[in-house]
Amino acid sequence: MRLWMTRRDITPAFPVMLAGYAARKSLSEGVHDPLYMTAVYIEADIPLLILTFDLLYGDESFADAVRDAVKAYVPAENVLLNYSHTHSSVSMTGPDTRLRTIRAPFTHVNGTPLTSDFTLDVEHCAHICKLALDAVRECTERAVCGYIEYARGMSRFGVSRRRPNSRGGVDFAPYDEDTARDLDLDVFRFHRADGSPIGMVWSYACHATVMGHTNLLASADWVGAVRRAYEKKHGGITAFLQGCAGDINPRPAANFDAVNLGALGDGFIGCDFPTLERAGADFLRDLDTAVPSRRLTDTLRIRTRTITLGALEHPAEWWQAIADDPDEPAYRRAGARITLARYADGTIRTALPYRMAALNLGGVKIVFMPCEVVTDIGKRIKARVPGTVTCAYTSSVCCYIPTREAAEAGGYEAQSFFAANVTGPLLPDTAERITDCAADLLTSL
Repeated sequence: MRLWMTRRDITPAFPVMLAGYAARKSLSEGVHDPLYMTAVYIEADIPLLILTFDLLYGDESFADAVRDAVKAYVPAENVLLNYSHTHSSVSMTGPDTRLRTIRAPFTHVNGTPLTSDFTLDVEHCAHICKLALDAVRECTERAVCGYIEYARGMSRFGVSRRRPNSRGGVDFAPYDEDTARDLDLDVFRFHRADGSPIGMVWSYACHATVMGHTNLLASADWVGAVRRAYEKKHGGITAFLQGCAGDINPRPAANFDAVNLGALGDGFIGCDFPTLERAGADFLRDLDTAVPSRRLTDTLRIRTRTITLGALEHPAEWWQAIADDPDEPAYRRAGARITLARYADGTIRTALPYRMAALNLGGVKIVFMPCEVVTDIGKRIKARVPGTVTCAYTSSVCCYIPTREAAEAGGYEAQSFFAANVTGPLLPDTAERITDCAADLLTSL
């Protein structure tokens, strides 16, 4: 098995609207810590390239551009993109407007563009593509014989943000119960043949939202703090794979004394940078207790499949009512207006293409899923195929994927389908279809 890891700085060199919080009103004012793209290269019969990004997310236009940029070195079907989902970064699109689901360009305030097009976004995409090509070229030239050690630890760093209420629904507030989070912390340590470290890849399910909407400095959030703490102590390069974190927020930001339990309320608060660094140090202890349990074999296999997730077919009038309702949140009104434009030009969809990938890495099975998948879906996949590592926020992200039960209970995750370019919320059987597909792909490996 040949291995290598490297990274590139992808921080925009100009003020941007840091994405993730509708309440943020101003462009960025600087950089707290660099935003990175990290390349993880594994070769064993076939090449595999995993690119992790300190981005809120990217859409399929961005993912398609990156895969195309590196295809001379790694086939597109063997390239996986994963986003940390930091809310102190940007969301990315690419040049293909047919695949674009990003709602607003870099320079916008609360959905209102300050520029007339996505020129800066596409230029930054091209810059990232060049960096990706440079990174994969380095990987293929410098890859060394080595081995991977795997461990599964645990962490309670993440807290559910769907607290059941007396009305049969949920409040956007901390719910600190193990049944409502995924405890698994998966750690892959990469070594040269002589045992010296190359780097470490870890996966855990938790939003990167220690910093709140008042922060105007680019940052990888707690993922970056963990990276700094780990690399200072152990050396090497680290890469983070985001799990099924659709409804999980970081403990440091949890306000267990919240009293305002409205649509978003004050259940979670923005922290300062010293708190962010302490969060990194705290999580490092969880990583260090994940003692390698086994050395992986040289097996490397990948399977991909695209399924279609149907949506309810609401008429344009339904969306117009939301766009015109002053009581609707700004991000929903903006999403409704964009969806109405899709109705007008005939590009609206009644189903969402959903590209899944499953990997057998030395006997450990990993499934990669697009969009913001809630934690219960990941846990259901693990119940079907024990030992699986579940990663969401892969390739493209345009909406949340709730379970049937979460959709019925309501809440933020059940209502966040406005950027998916579909006619309505996804059908109730969506989670079951994703779970079935994942189990089928994993068992085929």
